[in-house]
Amino acid sequence: MLTTFTHKLRKYLGTKSEQLVGFACHANCVYAVKLEKDKLGWFVSEHASETVENESMWPVAIAALSQKLALKQAAVNIVIPPFCYQRVQIDTPNVEDDELQSAIPWAIKPLINSAVEDLVIDYYSQPVVPALESAKLNVIATPKTIAESIVNACLQAKLRLKIITIEELVCANIAMVEESIVMYVTQGVGEEVSLKIVKDGILYFTRRLRGFNRIGDYTAEEVTSGLADTLALEIQRSVDYFEGQLKQPPVRKALVSLNSHFTPQLVETLNQDSQIHYDMLEISPALLRDEHLPQCFFGALSAACAKVSVKELLDAA
Repeated sequence: MLTTFTHKLRKYLGTKSEQLVGFACHANCVYAVKLEKDKLGWFVSEHASETVENESMWPVAIAALSQKLALKQAAVNIVIPPFCYQRVQIDTPNVEDDELQSAIPWAIKPLINSAVEDLVIDYYSQPVVPALESAKLNVIATPKTIAESIVNACLQAKLRLKIITIEELVCANIAMVEESIVMYVTQGVGEEVSLKIVKDGILYFTRRLRGFNRIGDYTAEEVTSGLADTLALEIQRSVDYFEGQLKQPPVRKALVSLNSHFTPQLVETLNQDSQIHYDMLEISPALLRDEHLPQCFFGALSAACAKVSVKELLDAA
C-alpha cells in the first residue's frame, strides 16, 4: 500500500540491501541519490540525473536512473515538486479519527480547483495555530494520474516505492544542526523560494516566496543589493508571523540553499544587521566522503532520508 506525503513518524528501518534511495522530480529534470552502508556507516555512494521535457517523462527518467545506479529491488522515496500538488489548510473536521480520511475530501472541495475524486489526498496536523483559532490540518492533494505514473514506473523498474512526499516535510533531515528552531530558505531549479521553519524536527510554518524563481539569472551585484533587501523583507514577515501570531521563540538560525552561484554572497549580505544567523545549507562531510553533491541534488538526498535524518544516520554508524 502506498503511503503518500507522510510526515516523519518514526526512524526508517534500513532495507536488507543496506541502501537508501531518493528521487526528486522537477519540471525539467529528475535527480537521484543513493546512500549505502559499510563498516564505517552510511554515505552517499552515487548520484545521477536525467533531463526531461515535462512530468510525463518521469517514468522514463526513473527507469533510466534505476539502471544507471543499479537500483533493482531497492527501496525508494520520491519527492514531487510544488506544481504537482495543491496545499490547503482547513479546520480539523469534527469527526472520529477513523472517519477523518473520508471527511477531508468534502472539507477541501470548495478550496481546490480539481475534482476530489481525481486526487490522491493526505494530510498532516498543524502543530500550533494563532490564539482563538481551532485546530488545523494541512491537506496535500495531487492528481491521481501523477501518483499512478510514479507507482507504475517504480513497479516496471522493480523498485520498492516507500513514500511519495513533498520537500517541505523532509528538508530538515539533511542538516546537521543543534538548534531547536531552524529556518530553511531553499529553492529547486526554476521554482519559487520555499521558506520553512522547523521546531524540534517538526514543520511549524511554510510559505512560498513569490518572485524569486529567476534568481539564477541575477548577477552578483543584483543578488546582494535589491534582491537581498526584498528577500530579507519577505523572510521577516514570515518570522514575525511565527513569533507573533504563533507565539513561538525567536528564530536565530537559518540555512540557505538557492539556485544561484552567488548564494554565499547573498548569505553574507543577509547577515548584516540581522538577529538571525544565516549559513549555507551544507551536507556533513562524513556522509559525502569523497563524493561531491551539487546543490540541485539536495532534494533527492532529502527524499533518501525521508524517514531518518542525516544526524540519526551518522549517530547510528
